[in-house]
Amino acid sequence: QFFVAKGIPALGVEPARNVAEFANSRGISTLPKFFSRQTALELRSTGKAADLLLAYNCLDHVPDLNDVVAGMKVLLKPSGVVQVEVPYLDAMVEGNQFDTIYHDRFSYLSFMATEFLFARNGLKVFDVTRIPTHGGSLRIRASHSDDRSRTVGHSVATLRRYEAERGMASEGYYRQFMERVAATKRDLLEFLIRQKREGRSIVGYGAPAKGNVLLNYCRIGGDFLEYLVD
Repeated sequence: QFFVAKGIPALGVEPARNVAEFANSRGISTLPKFFSRQTALELRSTGKAADLLLAYNCLDHVPDLNDVVAGMKVLLKPSGVVQVEVPYLDAMVEGNQFDTIYHDRFSYLSFMATEFLFARNGLKVFDVTRIPTHGGSLRIRASHSDDRSRTVGHSVATLRRYEAERGMASEGYYRQFMERVAATKRDLLEFLIRQKREGRSIVGYGAPAKGNVLLNYCRIGGDFLEYLVD
């Protein structure tokens, strides 16, 4: 809507039909389809190409990452830029945010994995920024691999080095996360058991998807909780 307000041609690609219909009713041209290589080819065949492609919190929700990124390659103008935001794997691990792992998210992306994904589809990442969204995310900017006007910035090498030092390509990194998650479960259950034995009532406030992940993983039900409110 902000691009449209400034007179910049914009097209949304939105698979949820009700959302697409609402956007179109607001004067924001929106195609009610999943974005894919095929969708990009269809748009190209009508003469459309993008100076800027934005995909915020999308990649982690799609089952075929290569299909979507290949579509970006097809639709992007030779001098165009792709900007994506994805929840960051290391922020999830560092913050012990295991409750953000649930059924509608297919991927939990490191920078090294995302850079490899773009490279194998003919795009180069030239800039990356860590941002606080969703408990910690990456904002990644990419261009065509042969676009010489975009030089790879220091931020890329810095984050590559950080992930290497963190051991994010090793099995041990993930085993340590698994152990911390299990310890959190034990600690929470010990806390709840203690509260019940001391005669206190326990209630839940808020019912997001991650709340259900926590309750189910820890096997917390009516034996602990009096009620939940949202």
